[in-house]
Amino acid sequence: MLAANPNVKILVLNSPGGDVQNGLLIADDVYTKGMSTVIPSDSVCASACAYVFFAGRNRIVQGRLGVHQISGNVGLGDAQLNISDILDTLNKYGVDARIFPIMFRTLSDDIHFFSADEIKQFGIEHLSPDAAGSQISSVPSSTPTIQSAPASVNAMRQEETTARNFVSELVNSGSLPANQAVAFASSVYAGEVNFYGKQKRLSEILDDKAKFFERWPNRVYRLRPESVVVSCGGDLCRVTGDFDWYVSSPQRAKSLNGTASFFYSLSMNGRIQVVAEDGKARK
Repeated sequence: MLAANPNVKILVLNSPGGDVQNGLLIADDVYTKGMSTVIPSDSVCASACAYVFFAGRNRIVQGRLGVHQISGNVGLGDAQLNISDILDTLNKYGVDARIFPIMFRTLSDDIHFFSADEIKQFGIEHLSPDAAGSQISSVPSSTPTIQSAPASVNAMRQEETTARNFVSELVNSGSLPANQAVAFASSVYAGEVNFYGKQKRLSEILDDKAKFFERWPNRVYRLRPESVVVSCGGDLCRVTGDFDWYVSSPQRAKSLNGTASFFYSLSMNGRIQVVAEDGKARK
């Protein structure tokens, strides 16, 4: 994309991350070309996406920037090489060294999102003197603006917002009375779903949920909005995040609570439907 558009100078970021080495390679392209990086107000740039952001000659955070440890099934030697590459790269970009302990102490299944105070304290945002006349501006509020975003970017943002709202409603539906929760599920799941690693028919999923609701008649699910990351491409949107949960059964005098992560793959072709679901308890 960069080769096909050599005059592009601003890279708008919205990504949950990905492979470390590929992230560093993209970041090197951005740095070499002297591009500026922006995280819009309704977007997230986390994990390996952060390397790309820090490569920007000018950097603006309107949305949320997050870091954590490297993840994946790599040996100790490979992990050490990855860490060495990350440190070398970020030092080259002039990243404040105080960010490194935050990055490497945040577990791979968690994300540290920088607060407004941290962004200012660590100099995460940066505008070079010649940026005043460009599309990136610092006028005069603390959240600079991006001018004339492409229509394709706006369409992508709208799709991501739709997917985010859909999953929020889906997670919160777990707090409904059993019959309403099952009815809601029947309207949003596809006929066949990759359900926690197994291909299941809708009828099987509804049966599983009905049994769970019967076992735990009292349920409270609360989404953590700040944890939600949306990535859309083609006719699919992938949504991940965390929620707090509490369930109880007065008849059995039992209750449980905790936090769990979720993953949904949504078909956005026409009526939105869940085509894959996964997740795990985090505590």
